Amino acid sequence: MFAAPLNSLLTHQRRFTALGILCMSMLDAHFTLRVMALGATEANPLMAYLIEMGDLWFLSGKLALTAGGVALLMFASDRPNRGPSPLTILRLCFFGYAALMVWHLILFGRLS
Repeated sequence: MFAAPLNSLLTHQRRFTALGILCMSMLDAHFTLRVMALGATEANPLMAYLIEMGDLWFLSGKLALTAGGVALLMFASDRPNRGPSPLTILRLCFFGYAALMVWHLILFGRLS
């Protein structure tokens, strides 16, 4: 009786969380390029390499990697598993990106 509404709610939570991660990933890319213009450096070696190749490579690579990871977690969240819930991992990524947004705001304050 309650299974259908609960599954629907979980589906909406997964979609909202996934969309939030993708949006914050693109914001992270934008903020990264802005703080680098102010003198910061990229800590992630793969992203630093993509930045050296050009902004389009960086944005495309970041979006592809993030979307790929989110898609795998979305797919896995529909399957039974024995480890941590993929939905829990999606939520941790969401809050990790939220913390990263705060860090970018702190960097803007320090570098401006």
